[in-house]
Amino acid sequence: MALATIVVVLGNTNDAAGQLSPVALSRLRTALDYFSHLEGVERSRTKLVTTGGFGSFNPSAGPHGALMNRYLIARGLPEDALLPFIPSSGTIQDGLGVARLLSETAPKVGRLVIVTSRFHMERARTIFARVLPGIEILTLSDDDLGTPDQQWHERRAMANLDRELPTRDGGLLPPAGL
Repeated sequence: MALATIVVVLGNTNDAAGQLSPVALSRLRTALDYFSHLEGVERSRTKLVTTGGFGSFNPSAGPHGALMNRYLIARGLPEDALLPFIPSSGTIQDGLGVARLLSETAPKVGRLVIVTSRFHMERARTIFARVLPGIEILTLSDDDLGTPDQQWHERRAMANLDRELPTRDGGLLPPAGL
């Protein structure tokens, strides 16, 4: 039996009216493009999951992941291709939430495809590799290199990652409160 592929579309921001940011839209279009090129059994064994709940990145009344799911469905993604969104507020929570979802509900997963922005790829890949050891991880990105502030944030977050998401003997030690 072939293993499933899970495409994880990492959230970004939206405004108070629920309008997704250009970065979020770019990630969603990248995921749709990837899914549209799948055929047959490969397509039927591929599921998408979006991430994002509430926080400074989302001042609207609806969870960011739900807004992303609506966008995907409105553009033709079959509803049965979507797993429940992860109501997270950051990349570490994205990874932990996906790991929890896969342990509870998903079929045996052999490959994870992370869709994010280019400036965010290294940290996202590192986090998901820590929380999902043994699963092949691929990344897809748009060409967004990010603003200088976003690049600085990523450098700082990578420098703090061992403190925020340490590992011991290949095992995960989640941050306090999760």
